[in-house]
Amino acid sequence: MRDNIFGLPRLAAAILAAAAALARCGGGEGEKGAAAPVRFGVVLSTTGAAAPYGIDNLRGLQVAQEYLNEQGGIHGRPVELVVHDDAGEPAQAVALARRFAGDRRVTGIVGPTRTGTAVAVARVLPSLRIPMMSVGATGDWRAAAGEFNEWTFRSTRVDTYLIPPLLRTARDSLGVRTVAIVSTGDDDWSRSTLAVYRQTLRELGMRLVAEETQMTGDADRSAQLTRIRAAAPDALVINTLASDAPTIADQARRMGIRARFLGTAGFTTPQTWKLAGPGVLDGTLVADNYDPGSARPIVGEFIRRYRARFQADPPPYAAYAFDGLLLMAEAARRAPDPADRRAVRDALGTIRDFEAVLGRVSYRGRGDADKPAVVRQIQGSGVRQVP
Repeated sequence: MRDNIFGLPRLAAAILAAAAALARCGGGEGEKGAAAPVRFGVVLSTTGAAAPYGIDNLRGLQVAQEYLNEQGGIHGRPVELVVHDDAGEPAQAVALARRFAGDRRVTGIVGPTRTGTAVAVARVLPSLRIPMMSVGATGDWRAAAGEFNEWTFRSTRVDTYLIPPLLRTARDSLGVRTVAIVSTGDDDWSRSTLAVYRQTLRELGMRLVAEETQMTGDADRSAQLTRIRAAAPDALVINTLASDAPTIADQARRMGIRARFLGTAGFTTPQTWKLAGPGVLDGTLVADNYDPGSARPIVGEFIRRYRARFQADPPPYAAYAFDGLLLMAEAARRAPDPADRRAVRDALGTIRDFEAVLGRVSYRGRGDADKPAVVRQIQGSGVRQVP
């Protein structure tokens, strides 16, 4: 197995093996004297273009599993994770969802990571009749050709609600008036959020002066960036995955583009920032819902546990997964029988003001919960408040 620049394939294999070992430690059905576990099937993108997100997801799930089991699990039954990689492929994600649905020992599905894979799985959930909690899908659901159904939930922040505060902050605090956008043409999330950027720019009275498209993993965007340079925007929205966004920013600076960078998911994985040269991302404006500076106890507990396990600060996609598993476990606790998928689904729909890392979560008739937006600037290896 050959590593890419992040060492992700080998890292993913190691993390998956660790997850399997941790699950086995929880006890299993049929073990003498051990309570039968409550199982959740996990579908993540730990390889492929979204691997940085999927690996962060998996680490967040491991921290959440440990936390839940130390708290006594679900009515004394340990939480067990059965983890599989969908490589970011919708067909593979659907096949895994079908496999989990066919295993009556699995209470629900945690994942997938990507918007496209989550939408694909959501379409088959009414026939599979198993609840899903996506821990990575952040795109505009309708624009990605998906519709929430009663079995579909997300723990993530959603770019539909982050883009307006991101652009408003750029306009009001930094004087940005003209904007260019680079999006990814073969990614469902990027295509869905592009429509939100266009609409929000119009509503805020900001001008879109250039719009360009790249494909996942493109090495050279010089043609697109040449046209953007000619338009001389105040800011460049880099609406791509984290494996591409820093390299686009790096190439833009080398080509003499001085625009401020703006984005959401493309800049929420610090391990990919090293793809840009020193100082290139300084000042980049990023919107998210994860506030590591929050004084709420659950945030501090999450950060403490993550640091102890991985010797690093937790990134947003780890927080999304941590919250997702806690929410699924809470629903299983509320259900008369944690193995009753319909009861677990119904319990998810009744959750109100659940104290999660991203805020107090309530599901009110749909699979998204409202969460406050946080807008920050990248500075060095961290982020800071916008001046």
